[in-house]
Amino acid sequence: MKTSLPFASSLIFCGLTFLYGEPDAAPPAPPALPQIVQTVAPIFPPQMTSAGINSGRVKFVIKVDKTGKLEDMLVTEYTQREFADEATKVVSQWTFAPAWVGTEPVGWVRELNLYFRSDGMMVTFDSGDAPSHMKMADHPDEILQYHACSLRDLDRIPTPLHVVAPTAALQPDAGDVTVDFYIDEEGRVRIPVARETSDAAFANAAVDAVSQWQFDPPTSKGKPVLVHAVQTFTINPANLGNVSPIRPVVNTNVQLTNLNGVKVFDLADLDQQPVIRFRPWPDYPAEMKVNGITGTTTVGFICDAEGRVENVQVVTSSGSSELDQAAVNAVSRWIFEPGRKGGHAVNSRMTFPIAFTLDSSS
Repeated sequence: MKTSLPFASSLIFCGLTFLYGEPDAAPPAPPALPQIVQTVAPIFPPQMTSAGINSGRVKFVIKVDKTGKLEDMLVTEYTQREFADEATKVVSQWTFAPAWVGTEPVGWVRELNLYFRSDGMMVTFDSGDAPSHMKMADHPDEILQYHACSLRDLDRIPTPLHVVAPTAALQPDAGDVTVDFYIDEEGRVRIPVARETSDAAFANAAVDAVSQWQFDPPTSKGKPVLVHAVQTFTINPANLGNVSPIRPVVNTNVQLTNLNGVKVFDLADLDQQPVIRFRPWPDYPAEMKVNGITGTTTVGFICDAEGRVENVQVVTSSGSSELDQAAVNAVSRWIFEPGRKGGHAVNSRMTFPIAFTLDSSS
């Protein structure tokens, strides 16, 4: 049955992400917050009752566009799969309204928890603890069967397969923009949202760029997993005067501040910089070489405390995706004597140019 239900005030608002043009109709009286207009009530899964399970929880993130259409829904954790399936089924039938900034409708992103109980008090919306009357007893059935991983949980940092930079008319004083997003089990970017920033155009461009990225599927203990990631974009003022406003002028390298929960240092902060021990050069793509295509790819990466290369990214493209990929593939195999600080091996951030010329790659 469909029932009208206002958005609970206890929900965490994660970001107003997109700004749009003039609305077709007059907006509601400001301020107008995101709303769930109409819901479909979930049903307690009968399989859970048969199994003697009387409560459960599902956490998910929803993304609604400027028209109020549900653009994406991502389950980020659950106690049992049956609860997640029921939540996904009913939430896809809900209707929403946009938020408003002045006279502008905007899309929005929110994180919700859906609580199930077999006694009829099955659902509430909350991004923190459950209300006291919905608290689940300390029981094995509340153990999470599924949850989003952090980078420290992964076998290795996901390798980007397709990365584009933001394209917008950017200002040198725009500052940094940080985008939160998830990488799903197929390597797709889900629910990108910009953190608070003073430059809306830069934020929107950054979110649009990240939404097009594709990664190798992230894995933990050999199994594909969902992972939460963060990307920071930084304006390069030196390039602004020489670059068309519609071309990317930001560094798209992921500037991780930690790797597997351990700090990452800049080379300038080290007592002893990494020393390369094994450096296979890239294979020059045959078609590129035959056609006389040359270029230089600058790659950024993290040399971890064991000397392995992690989180390889293209910082400056050669102009050829084939050459860029060849550079990434090669650098991923390099091995170093790790950098040291205070007498200890540490993670360090590095960049390296790979020049492809017709006589060699150097």
